[in-house]
Amino acid sequence: MLNDANKKTLKEYGIFMAFLCGMLILLMLLTFFAQKFWVSGLRRQVSSVLELYEPGAYTVTDYVSLKTPLDSSAASFVLKNKNGKSKNPVYGIIIRIMTVYGPMPAVFTYDTSQEPEFIGFACLTQDMSDRVKGISLNSTIQYWKKRIPLLFTVAEAVHE
Repeated sequence: MLNDANKKTLKEYGIFMAFLCGMLILLMLLTFFAQKFWVSGLRRQVSSVLELYEPGAYTVTDYVSLKTPLDSSAASFVLKNKNGKSKNPVYGIIIRIMTVYGPMPAVFTYDTSQEPEFIGFACLTQDMSDRVKGISLNSTIQYWKKRIPLLFTVAEAVHE
């Protein structure tokens, strides 16, 4: 049977577990609501880099979830081509890549019929972005150019 000491201990553990469950629910709700702000911030970054390097060429539209473990370090958006050159869907991808100066958000465009194209870094001016691009072009940027089509292949397989 439960004596007074056991009842007190059980009550303390119950209060502690209720507190932990409440904190977990609060964190889950905050994460759910913060995702909209995270996506809109990334959309603005992709849009600003595209406007800097290719003014008036694209409009950033819908967010596309990659459904891969990389989804926390990358985001993709459907791009509307204002020139109407491509009949295939074009995506704007922002990925955190390693450079000599540390991790930086890199923006790529990916037309499903062509190789991904590196546009620039979202956190740097155009001049600095071009300099970092020159240093990273043969290693990190080439790696991600090969990797991006695989990300969309995995994402399509998950959606089916």
